[in-house]
Amino acid sequence: MSDAAPLAVTATGLVRGHELSGPATVALRGDALELVTRAARHALPLGAVDGAKVLESGAVEFALDGGDAVTLFAGINGAAALRALADAAARRACTMPEFTRALRGLGSHRAGPGAEHDRFFRPLLEARRGAARAAHAEGARTAFDAASIRAAFQRRLREMAHERFPHDPPERRALEAEGTDAAAPLFAAIAALEGAQRALDGAGDLDRFARWRAWTGALQRVFDRADESWLELRAVFRAPPATSGGWRRLLRRREGDA
Repeated sequence: MSDAAPLAVTATGLVRGHELSGPATVALRGDALELVTRAARHALPLGAVDGAKVLESGAVEFALDGGDAVTLFAGINGAAALRALADAAARRACTMPEFTRALRGLGSHRAGPGAEHDRFFRPLLEARRGAARAAHAEGARTAFDAASIRAAFQRRLREMAHERFPHDPPERRALEAEGTDAAAPLFAAIAALEGAQRALDGAGDLDRFARWRAWTGALQRVFDRADESWLELRAVFRAPPATSGGWRRLLRRREGDA
């Protein structure tokens, strides 16, 4: 995305301890707002901007982390350009990071890639594809609905247990419970994502960027915990279907004592 030319504005507020009151220029440079006054040049990373709100006057208020804020006014003739700058800042501040880059289990030889591996990670990978197709941040958030992700992983654990004990309900339930215990960190991360999701859905303009960052951070932890849980679940579900649950659990206890 190309950067527009600096826009002449009147700036008021407080930026990193510097009081602003007078003419300035503002531009979006990559992932930072560049605000230049007669006294100083301020490069404000979007990661330190909590939100932006267009006021009835046409001015735009930017809330900064730490409690600072700056209001920019470009007059009647510059109001549309200032609004466009605020919209561009919002798009850049609310992007989706690459969640899978540092994962060890997804697709690695150690994780035993195959059909079962692919089905386990499918809830997250399908949501990621849906988010990539979304035209705006709200659509990306909707693609990663926490309740839907939780239900999909719960369903997958039931399926894995059923595939191993299709005709033995008690052993199937025991194996599913064992798998759920192994995936407890994943479900805890999904619960945290649900809280971050509610906060993002209820965010106002002046804290939306900050709530987005918190939500994407919680979502990254879901990916991380899914990755770790899969490595644990491989051990839980590795016994062949014909192995009785009692012998399977006895063997696992002996391996843990070794």
